[in-house]
Amino acid sequence: MKKICFIMLIFAVLTTSMQVHASSGVSATADQVLLTIQTISATPLTQFSVPVELDPQGNTPPAALNLDITFNDTVLELQGITIAEAGLSAGKELTHALVAGNTARIVIYGLNQNTIAEGVLFNLEFISTSSTGGTFPLTVTNLTLAAPQAAELDGAGMDGSVVISTGGTTFADVPADFWAYEYIEALYQEGYTAGCSTAPLLYCPEQELARSHMAVFVERSHHGASFTPVDPASQIFGDVSAGHWAYDWTAEMYSDGYTAGCSTDPLLFCPDTPHTRAEAAVFLLRIKYGLAYDPDPATGIFTDVPAQGYWAARWIEAAYQDSLLPACETMPDLRFCPDEIVDRALAAYGVAIAKGIMPAPEE
Repeated sequence: MKKICFIMLIFAVLTTSMQVHASSGVSATADQVLLTIQTISATPLTQFSVPVELDPQGNTPPAALNLDITFNDTVLELQGITIAEAGLSAGKELTHALVAGNTARIVIYGLNQNTIAEGVLFNLEFISTSSTGGTFPLTVTNLTLAAPQAAELDGAGMDGSVVISTGGTTFADVPADFWAYEYIEALYQEGYTAGCSTAPLLYCPEQELARSHMAVFVERSHHGASFTPVDPASQIFGDVSAGHWAYDWTAEMYSDGYTAGCSTDPLLFCPDTPHTRAEAAVFLLRIKYGLAYDPDPATGIFTDVPAQGYWAARWIEAAYQDSLLPACETMPDLRFCPDEIVDRALAAYGVAIAKGIMPAPEE
C-alpha cells in the first residue's frame, strides 16, 4: 500500500506535462538535471537497446521520476525495458507498462530516498520491423520529478531517435558506414533533399555544394520540407533564366531576404558557384535562428580566421560553437579553412543539426 501511494505521489508532483526537443550547445544550470535518450543506428529485424541516461549535473538527484516515451509503433516493436546494472543505487526500483500502442510509461521510485546514480538508468529494448529504413524519433512526454529535489530537467538531449538501416541504403552512393550517412538519410526522410539523381537514386555526397543547391536547403528550412516555390512574376537574376532548374528557388530566396546575389550591378546569383565554409556558416546559422540572428563578436579562436578584419569571423565562430560546422584541423592549431569548398555531405550534416533533425555528435 505504501508503494502504491508513493507512485501516486510521483504522478501528482507536477500537473503540467511538457515536451521538449533535442538541441545542442545548451548547458545545464545549477538547478538542472540532464536526461538523455541516445540516438543509435540499428539493423532491421534484430533486437537492439536504446540507453537512457541521467546526469544530475552535480545536484542531488530527484528521489523519483516518471515519464512517457512515445515511439513509432508501426516500425519499432517494444520488447521490454531493462534496468541498467549501474543505473540505480540500492533501494531503487523501476516499473513500466504500455499505456498505449506506442507509448511506454516508466516509473522510477526509491525506498529510503537513496540517490539515483549517474549514468544509464535503463535500456529500451526494441525490434525493428522496418523494410524501408529511416529515422524514427523517441519522444519524452509527461515528465515529472519527486522530492527531495524537484529539479527541472535541462532542455538538451530530451529526445532521441533510431536510425534504421535497410541492409541496403537509400542512396546507392552513400553506404551505411559513410561518415555523414545518418545526416543524409535524415534529410531525405524528412523531405529536405531528393538527391542528385533519381535513376539510380544518388546523393553525390562529395560533389561541391553550389549556391543553387543551398537555395533549396534554405527555402525548405524556411517554409517547410514540403515547400515548392512558384514562378516569380519576372526574372530576378540575370544569370538564372526561366529554363534553369533553380529559377524558382533562387527567386524565392531573394524574395525572402536570404540573399542579395553575388553581384548587384547587374543583379546576379552565380548559381553554379560553389559555397565556401565561411559562406555556409552564415546560411546554416540563419537556417537555425532566422534572418534576424546576429552573432556575437569573434574572439579569435581560429588561427586562420582573424577576429578583426575578416567579414565572416563572428559567423564562423558561432557556427562552430553551435556544432553546425566542425574545424578543418585541430592539431597543432585550431583552423577553420574558411575558403575551403563545402561538399554536399558536409551541407547535409550542418542542415540536419541546424533544423534539429539530428543531434550534434558528442565531442
